[in-house]
Amino acid sequence: MNIPNIRLLNQQLLNPLFREPKELVSWMGAMQAQNYSMVKWAVGMRLKSATIQTVEKALREGEILRTHVMRPTWHLVAAEDIRWMLKLSAQRIISANDSLRKDMIWTSRMNSIRKRMTCWRRFFVERKV
Repeated sequence: MNIPNIRLLNQQLLNPLFREPKELVSWMGAMQAQNYSMVKWAVGMRLKSATIQTVEKALREGEILRTHVMRPTWHLVAAEDIRWMLKLSAQRIISANDSLRKDMIWTSRMNSIRKRMTCWRRFFVERKV
């Protein structure tokens, strides 16, 4: 068993099985897509024959979607898979976003308090307003 070759085959980097971006993305389940230009290259590399334009066309026509379906990072998913994936992940994404929102509110409040403290310090200590 040659583990590196198995991984390369499973990642569609040796002997790709698919011609269309949506077939590949659906087979993979999802693909990390944080960097837009690199994900287009990553999809193209895993197809039998493709160009960046092939991948861009699939994105433009909605065959594959770039979305936050699993966590607050970007992923590509096949359009036909988005509904069941959202049903599985929605509650976790909502919880993660709530937590992020609370952190942002806290940070905003702390920044507001810091600004007021600076203003008060200038007024009472430095006598500058």
